[in-house]
Amino acid sequence: MKKILLLLFICPVVSYSQFNETYKEFNFGVITDWKYGIFPGASYLWGKTHYYNNNTILDYQGGIALPTIVTGKIGFGVGSSNFATIIGIRAYPTTAYIQFGNNQRFNFSAEYLLDNGEIFGEKSMIITYGIRF
Repeated sequence: MKKILLLLFICPVVSYSQFNETYKEFNFGVITDWKYGIFPGASYLWGKTHYYNNNTILDYQGGIALPTIVTGKIGFGVGSSNFATIIGIRAYPTTAYIQFGNNQRFNFSAEYLLDNGEIFGEKSMIITYGIRF
């Protein structure tokens, strides 16, 4: 039910964007876990960013990742194609994130694990650097 409500909310919003950008993105980073330590991670994502007249942004992406196999996230923020700040939620593993983008090409994100630690320990963070092409 939550997925249906989310889709009903996103569909009208997506159709009114000023312009959009479709991209592929490679991310690499570390997962910091207070219980198990630090270990590497990477992902390859397909995504789309919608830019609106009032300097707001809707960004969503999905793809393959290590160590979780699949991942996806959606975020809303402010900025332009030169610099953007986005706050959102990653579906799997469930994290809240903040992402800073530069020139539609490079981004940095920091994420905090929201679920009960089924994959990692209870207090985990994901820190990534991404390159879009």
